[in-house]
Amino acid sequence: MSLTGQLYEQFQHEFIERCQQVEEGDLSPIEVAVQFKQEMDYLSQLAEERKTWLNENIDAITDEAEQYGKNGYKGFLFTKQYRETLSFKNIPEWQELYNEQKKVESKSKMAWMSVQNGLPNVDHETGEEIPLPEVKVSTFIKTEKVKK
Repeated sequence: MSLTGQLYEQFQHEFIERCQQVEEGDLSPIEVAVQFKQEMDYLSQLAEERKTWLNENIDAITDEAEQYGKNGYKGFLFTKQYRETLSFKNIPEWQELYNEQKKVESKSKMAWMSVQNGLPNVDHETGEEIPLPEVKVSTFIKTEKVKK
C-alpha cells in the first residue's frame, strides 16, 4: 500500500474511532468538531498546494502522460483541458437587461424584508403588489477561529 493509502486508512480509522467515542459518551461532540475542523483546514491547504503545483506543471505532466496512451499511468489519465468563458458585458443590450434584473431583484428583496417586518409588499409609488422572491433555507454549521 502506498504512503497516501496508508495515510487515508489512518485518518479514516481515527475518524471512525472518534465518532464511536462521541456516541459512547467518552468524548465531547464539540471537542471532536474542533479536531475535525482543524483536520479539514489542514487537508484543504494540502489539496490547494497540490492543485496549484499540478496547474503550474500541466505541460510537463501532460507531455509525459502522452507516452502511456489510453491505459494511463498507475490508473490515471492526464489531459490538458480548456474552458471557454463567455462574457456578455460588452453588449449594451445585455448590460441594460442585467441592470434591470438587478433592480427587480433589489425591489423584490426589499419587499420581502418589509413582509418580514409585518408590512405589505406593495410599491409605494404605484400601489401594485411586488412579487416576493422564492426563499430557500439551508442549515449548516459555521466554524470560526476566535480572535485573541
